[in-house]
Amino acid sequence: GYALAVLWRLESGGIAINDAGTLRMRIYHMAALLGQEKSQGQIKDEQQVFEGILDNHKSYDQSSLLLPKNQEIGQKLSQIEFSWHESIRPLINNYMLTGHAASQEDMQHIDNFVSAINDFVKLIELQNTQHILWLRAFQTLLIIMVLLSAFLSIYLLYRLVIRPLKLLLEGILHLGAGELANRIPIVGQDEFGEVSSGFNQMAENLQDLYINLENKVREKTADIEKKNQDLSSLYDVTAFLHESTTNEQATDGFLGSILELTGADAGSIRLLDKRNNRLNY
Repeated sequence: GYALAVLWRLESGGIAINDAGTLRMRIYHMAALLGQEKSQGQIKDEQQVFEGILDNHKSYDQSSLLLPKNQEIGQKLSQIEFSWHESIRPLINNYMLTGHAASQEDMQHIDNFVSAINDFVKLIELQNTQHILWLRAFQTLLIIMVLLSAFLSIYLLYRLVIRPLKLLLEGILHLGAGELANRIPIVGQDEFGEVSSGFNQMAENLQDLYINLENKVREKTADIEKKNQDLSSLYDVTAFLHESTTNEQATDGFLGSILELTGADAGSIRLLDKRNNRLNY
């Protein structure tokens, strides 16, 4: 709204400067027509146009809710209007009645009036220059605000979207590489935080399953090794018994294998005598 107000004031100031410039031209034109034959109609037309321009200047918007009214311009316009009605216009009308050209003294008076119009134009130009500076300052402020908004948007985008996605991607890569102990830091309580928490829970479940699976594989391997060892020992004993020629060799070899297999310090074998119904040592 402030920029639009300044632009409207600049537009009004440009029109006012153009119209004020025509005031000087019309004053000199009326002075030049004085003393010429059949010039009264042209002079009256110029007077009407001159007064219309003065009325237009009074109607120009020189104030708004955002920009203050320039009191100096208003005072200068009132002085010009007062000089026109009280001095310059009666002077021109008097020469129209007499038909004489303006004297040097009266031309000096007209020049002073034109100088007042020049001062009025300069005031409008100065105000327009000030408005241009205000507009440039406001535009600079807008550019700074846009840049700050852009940087803030980029920071928030990185903080709230890109960074959580990057952390999630890193977690997926670590999990794919077999690093089941890796966890994603939870950076917020939003949707990305919920996704990160769910990912960590999934990784923990996978780690537990992997650990349990390793324990089960270890137990099964140990069980199979024990059974293989038992079978191997049984096979060795069976082969030894098959190769032995006497009962004494067979019992001694069998006892030695059993002691070695069980880790016992000593042992003995008793043979059943079915005929006498007793155990022999």
